Amino acid sequence: MILAVRFPLRQALQGTFLLLGQRQAQTISKVSIAVSALFHEGRFDYLRIALGAVAPTVVYASQTESILKNGKLDAQKIEAAKRAIVHEVQPISDIRSTAEYRRAMCPVLLDKALEELGMK
Repeated sequence: MILAVRFPLRQALQGTFLLLGQRQAQTISKVSIAVSALFHEGRFDYLRIALGAVAPTVVYASQTESILKNGKLDAQKIEAAKRAIVHEVQPISDIRSTAEYRRAMCPVLLDKALEELGMK
């Protein structure tokens, strides 16, 4: 007879999604970022960063994550991550935006996402 089943509580992940586009409603994005993180005592226990509209498919920013996850988070790590993220994307120019704009907005969105999550 089973008397109980116990599952450990999972720590709550934080997340944010930011999108740049022409309009607020039903917009097709020029650039987007999704960040999911578990931040504890100044360090990331878990971090995933995905970028949209900056390559043929969604970009998983693994190099940027590695920089941010390596030790305690500080301003230098954030700046290094912002420099790295532009090298992980392959944007194109099209009717919605230029490749240069899309690339330039990746570090801006990363910075804003970290700020929204209270990690800055």
